[in-house]
Amino acid sequence: MAAVIAALALVTVASASHAQDVSRPESVDRPSALLLPAGKVIFDAAVARANRGTNGFGLPPSFPLPSCGFPDGLCGAVNRDGTLAVPAEYDWVDTFHEGRALVRSNGRYGYVDTSGHVIAKPQYPIADRFSHGFAQIDVGGRSGLIDLDGNTALEPKFGYVIPFTEKVFFATEGRTTSGGIAGTEQFSHGIFEFVGAIADSRAVTATGKWGLVDRSGAWLVPPSLNAILPFDTEGTALMLARVDSGWGVIRPDGSWEIEPKFQYLGSLVDGMASAKVDDHWGFIDRAGRLKIEPKFENVHQFVHGAKFTPARLNGRWGLVDRTGEWVVQPQYENISLKGTAPWSWDIQNEKKHGYLDENAKVIVPPLFDFSVGRCANGRIVGEIDRQPRILDENGKSIEPQEGELSRPVTCDGPYILKISGKFAYAAADLMPMTAQRFDRAGPFVGSLAVAGFGDKFGLLRTDISWAIEPTLDAISPGLPNGSVLARLDDRNGIIDASTGAWITKQPFERICHIRPDMAMAFEGGKRGILDAHGSWLIKPREGRMGIRLEDGLVPAQSGGHWGFMNVEGKMVIEARFDAPTFFDRGINWTSTDASWCPIDRRGQPIEGLQCQPSDPLKRQFGVFACQLGP
Repeated sequence: MAAVIAALALVTVASASHAQDVSRPESVDRPSALLLPAGKVIFDAAVARANRGTNGFGLPPSFPLPSCGFPDGLCGAVNRDGTLAVPAEYDWVDTFHEGRALVRSNGRYGYVDTSGHVIAKPQYPIADRFSHGFAQIDVGGRSGLIDLDGNTALEPKFGYVIPFTEKVFFATEGRTTSGGIAGTEQFSHGIFEFVGAIADSRAVTATGKWGLVDRSGAWLVPPSLNAILPFDTEGTALMLARVDSGWGVIRPDGSWEIEPKFQYLGSLVDGMASAKVDDHWGFIDRAGRLKIEPKFENVHQFVHGAKFTPARLNGRWGLVDRTGEWVVQPQYENISLKGTAPWSWDIQNEKKHGYLDENAKVIVPPLFDFSVGRCANGRIVGEIDRQPRILDENGKSIEPQEGELSRPVTCDGPYILKISGKFAYAAADLMPMTAQRFDRAGPFVGSLAVAGFGDKFGLLRTDISWAIEPTLDAISPGLPNGSVLARLDDRNGIIDASTGAWITKQPFERICHIRPDMAMAFEGGKRGILDAHGSWLIKPREGRMGIRLEDGLVPAQSGGHWGFMNVEGKMVIEARFDAPTFFDRGINWTSTDASWCPIDRRGQPIEGLQCQPSDPLKRQFGVFACQLGP
């Protein structure tokens, strides 16, 4: 099982790498994207995440960036420099893969390139992302492939198809569809990643045996393979395949690179693949020769660049090197890889966690309640018997000279100590930084922390000097320009943390964060959305409204009914519904007269999707309680 999971994980990583920043021709004079102010704030935040190397979900950043923050609430895509890549003409735009993105209009899928040119107009009821130069599409309930130019590479006459090489494809004659609403089908399989399936979608999966076909659709190998999985992570045209005699590695011509004689095979990483023989696990090389004899009860796949991998013997896990020798004897209930290179290991015994470094040295034996975190400065933070603890890089406990550590414990500090019912901030050696004791003390967010006496709060700098004296009834840091939300008596607003001056001049009845760079504020009983500088993105309006502004169209109440407004507050779809949901992949299910019907971003019915007697998403638009502090 471990090998199966490892194989699938490797393909997910490989698929994620297709989401790349494809450079546009410098000679092209592109207009700036006409994003509304809120759309620009959301875009700038995404660029900032991309500059940190993540899209917010741990994956590589992808540009052009899909956005729906345009005046009409339709979706397009924006280049990193803020110029328009894909015009705002669609109900939904996916992230780019291999320079192509799925788009959706009126429930049908098509494709565009990074210049916004239509590769295939929206026409397919089911469509996959591009992978290995092809995308699977559905026509009349059968699967085929199109190439990067939108041309038919394989006629749609199969149950399911997956690219193998430019000229050879895996195919099945059958498919099955899960329960759900007709018209919401999505391809679903564990070989090539497809993220973002809508909550009410019906999964379409392959059934029957796999065969190999050429571009003409002729069978090179008739359906005879029970299962297929990726093999070579370096991209060589080889795949794992299982027949009745076992797993092997198949070539595009149907011949066997490695004969199908193994109970199981994993993916090839750094020249090694896990292999199961006679109910025991070992490792083979690319040619199928045994590199580590099958002598283990289970193994994990080697990870690229890692010197060791977990192996199990007699019910216990240890670590073996690439020759199969034990570097950590099998003595733990579990061992798992932690983080990224340099690799380290989480060890577990009796539901307690410990830590091995990249050389398999025990830094911390299994003492912690949860998997421990190792900081950039080498420190280890976690909890032992529900009490926060800090260890140095050698695993030695760092104890406070006075009081006890208080949650949350961060890597860099200052740390919070609880001393005789009060709080103090401590330096790296856990010595109190001042004699001052606080009734309330919060963690540092960036370089600021909320602290106070009695029922008054202020803002501390990391040297424990006051950025804002403790005179406020509530305060919440975190806006990107260093400003903070605050309340004093009946006044709510935004304060400049560097000066303590109010940025917002008018007093609001309430204010709260809706995301790190935006706040909801109430004025005269009406609610609106502010940016970090205190400017209205959506001016105060009557009635409830959604706060998922990244959707581009936000549910908004008016006259007892619901409609949808853009991220500037303009009603784009009139208020005529009893209840809304959110837009998912360009579709919104709305209720009218106890019937739930799908609409697109123009407020029109979706062709081929039928109304339902109940909310198909099972997650109606809820009530957001806007509160600031205690």
